[in-house]
Amino acid sequence: MNNTTGKNPFHPLGQKPPLAFDTPRLHLRALRSDDDKLIFDLYAADPVATKYMSFKCTGKLSDTSSFVRGAAAYSAGETSPIKSLVWIIELKSSNEPIGSVGLGPKGEFGVSGGYILNKKWWGHGYASEAWCCIVDWAKMQPNVWRIEAMYHPDNTVSGKILEKSGMKFEGRLRRHMVFPNMGPDPEDAMMCAWAR
Repeated sequence: MNNTTGKNPFHPLGQKPPLAFDTPRLHLRALRSDDDKLIFDLYAADPVATKYMSFKCTGKLSDTSSFVRGAAAYSAGETSPIKSLVWIIELKSSNEPIGSVGLGPKGEFGVSGGYILNKKWWGHGYASEAWCCIVDWAKMQPNVWRIEAMYHPDNTVSGKILEKSGMKFEGRLRRHMVFPNMGPDPEDAMMCAWAR
C-alpha cells in the first residue's frame, strides 16, 4: 500500500534516506524485504545478542519476517505500522553482514534509534562506526532537532558508543521500559541524546 496521505512519511528527516552509506571499513545498505532469514540467523534468534534489545527474541522466523517486511515497506515510503529505517551493516573487506543499524521518527522533531551486531563482531569498533555514520547523516537534516537512544544500565558499552557519536548522557529513567529478554517488568533505562 503506497503512502497517499501527501505527508512526508520520513518526517522529520525531510527526505527519503540514502539506500547506502560507506565508512572506512563498512558498507551500510538498506534493508530489503527478503532479509528476514539473514537477520534471523545473524542476531534475532540469539538470546545473547538480543539480551538488551527492546524486541523479544522469540526464536520464530515469522516474527522476524513481520518486522523486516514492515521496515522495508516503510523505507520504500509505503504505509507501514513499523516506522523504522534499517540498514544492514556489511564488512567492506568481505561483504559479510555483521548486524544492523536504524532510526525512526520520535515525535515531531526527533528520531531515535539503535544498532545490533552478531556477537562474533563485538569489540571491533564496528557498532561505533555504523552508528556514528547514521547519526552524522541525521544531524545534517534541518528538521531533526533531537536524536536519542536508550540503553539498559548494565550495558555500559552501548553508553560509550552513543557518546562517541556526540550524544550526551541525559539521565536515568526509572522503570521506563521493558527489556523483554530480561523479563516482563519495566527496567531503568539510560537516555543519551544529541540536540541542535
